[in-house]
Amino acid sequence: MTKLQNPPEESFGQVSARIRACIGENRLDQVEMLADDYCQRQGDPARQLLVQALVHYLRLDHRACLAKLNQARTLLRPENLAGLDKMYTAALVHSQLSLPRRQRPATAQGFRFYRRNIEALRRVDAVLADEVQRSRWPDDYHLLESWDGLHLYCAATKALLSLDEQTRAKLAEHLTQRAPITFSGIGSGQELRFCLEGRIDLLYGMTRTHYLFEPEPEKIKLLGHLFDLSPFLLAEQLFIFGGARGRERRDEVFGTLRYPNLKLIVGPPQAIQEDVRIVQATLNDQARSERVSQYYAGPEFHRRLREIADGTIRPRILVATCRWTTFLKHCARDFEKAFAQIGSECRFLIEENDVQVLNPALHWQQLEQFRPDVMFSVSHARTTTPYLPRELPHIAYIQDKCGPILWHPSLAGHVSRQDVFVCSLHEFQKYLWSKQVPAAQTFVMPVPTDESVFYPLEGGEELAGTYSADVSYIKHGNADSDAAFAQWMTPKGFLAPRDQGALLLAEFFQDLYRQFRRDPERRWYEQDMQEYAQQELYPSVVEEHWPNIRQLVTTFSVEVYPACRRRYYLEALAAAGIGLRLYGQGWSDDPQFARFAAGPIERGPELNAVYNFSRINLHLHPYSTMHQRLSECGLAGGFLLAADHPPEKDWEPARRYFEPDAEFVLFDTAAELVDRCRYFLAHPDQRRGIARAMHRRARRERTCRAGAETILARWRELLAESLRA
Repeated sequence: MTKLQNPPEESFGQVSARIRACIGENRLDQVEMLADDYCQRQGDPARQLLVQALVHYLRLDHRACLAKLNQARTLLRPENLAGLDKMYTAALVHSQLSLPRRQRPATAQGFRFYRRNIEALRRVDAVLADEVQRSRWPDDYHLLESWDGLHLYCAATKALLSLDEQTRAKLAEHLTQRAPITFSGIGSGQELRFCLEGRIDLLYGMTRTHYLFEPEPEKIKLLGHLFDLSPFLLAEQLFIFGGARGRERRDEVFGTLRYPNLKLIVGPPQAIQEDVRIVQATLNDQARSERVSQYYAGPEFHRRLREIADGTIRPRILVATCRWTTFLKHCARDFEKAFAQIGSECRFLIEENDVQVLNPALHWQQLEQFRPDVMFSVSHARTTTPYLPRELPHIAYIQDKCGPILWHPSLAGHVSRQDVFVCSLHEFQKYLWSKQVPAAQTFVMPVPTDESVFYPLEGGEELAGTYSADVSYIKHGNADSDAAFAQWMTPKGFLAPRDQGALLLAEFFQDLYRQFRRDPERRWYEQDMQEYAQQELYPSVVEEHWPNIRQLVTTFSVEVYPACRRRYYLEALAAAGIGLRLYGQGWSDDPQFARFAAGPIERGPELNAVYNFSRINLHLHPYSTMHQRLSECGLAGGFLLAADHPPEKDWEPARRYFEPDAEFVLFDTAAELVDRCRYFLAHPDQRRGIARAMHRRARRERTCRAGAETILARWRELLAESLRA
């Protein structure tokens, strides 16, 4: 017999093709020679194992074949799987089918998945869990291992059920979006697995949910053996509507009005047409919105507004917020509590988990049930809920530049005469004026806080041992400005510009960032950046693009530049050897500051203890000396050092509310920060005296109760004037 010679540089793909040809021509002895020769000359152990497994398969030694393939599977990288010849998959499948079910490796692994999944399903839908457990395993289906995990094999069609590339590509487009994905039937099970395990990186931890409509419990049993569904079921990232109670469960979930509408449908859409119709009708209740609109346009509501303006009654207040920014939800909750303390009836509206949305239908339901006289929200206004009755006034406490206010060039058509905008900083008041909000409907009030959350603690508190530090700084995020810049650039598409305009913008922001890093002592303010953009980009950019560019500069100033300022100051403290603690998420991932990371800190007793037991608390805002941190630290009785700004640039000077050097201390440069830290660490009596003075001022002026009284008094004045008009 002539020995087959492989070409010296023959690839794995070429060898596989030759082996396949030999198998097709029933030249099995030549397969062995090809395999031996390849293994002698090639060093990739995974590919050696694959060709050796084929030899065992052709000898009908299925156990040895499986052993080799499973070894190869642990060595293969994901990018190698797509180009794998189908004959290796056929060997893997048929070698498993040759074994009794109980002896297949997939059986034990699948049961482990199933046990976890049925336990989780029982916690969210006990009736369906019982139905699934009672159901029989369909005879036509086998559970088998494939290269990327467990799969179903259908004996009737003689096919391993997997995710085809066209569907994979279609689903991949949606994995970075928050819109839910709906599955009509389990399909191969791999579609759902791909979506659940697909990476999603959304704002502040928001995430996507998935809906599975599968009426047959035995199909759900099949799915429960493929992978671990339990964390997704428990986090409501997966809802299963199935079995005898499927429709009832559907109505329970969507009847809360807190879950997003059915969007992308995977599988036969006609099978769930009725479900789609019912869910849409639930989330679009025209009769309710008409009833609510009639009430707010009617005499009863008009009478209540007059009585509120006269001071006869206190308003009913619907406080609406979102859960994804720590400050937003805590500030809103503090005000709800304060409004209730001064006699208003309040209701608080917020998402309960990371997949929920506050649907328009939920707002209409709350309006019908509670009949609020005014809505209150933080950093959002009427533009966030434009579908609600215009007659319902809105109090907006603006403490950030965020959408949809940011996206509207003018708010002239989005403000009623009875709306009021409370601004935490004068900068935000000017920002609203630039968007045509009437000046009379705005006023400035720095962020107050809850005196029942922040208050002085005795020195002997057991928390002192945990939270005692020379210098503490509290901020989610880190000072890795390079990472912040890269993260900001990537979603804008600037890293791979498609046209000359995108390339020009990318170069502009890269140049601006380089200037931040080259000269860290130079201060930049948003207006400086806007003027620099005008100087560098005009007239290269057409006029119609300038609103978008100004928005980009605003987000750049908020998301990138603050990391540069933090880095500038914190590097100086680290180099000086001053004891530093950094509280918040992300610090442990920062290569430069990880050694100072003290972990996330919860607002409440922990944060209060940090303010109390840190000898120095830092405030490092890149644009403003006044901040809610001053109110919190002052009420807690802590000592605070704040980064100063030129008065003409300061978004809101803290000097208007606290006396420098008597109630808090300012610093300018990084060198001055180091000097002042050293000084006040060496002079504890002076430090404590300043902290006590700041506490007295904060108790008088910076509490939420005082803030709530001010807001309602100003709103009643505006209301009375608008009613007279």
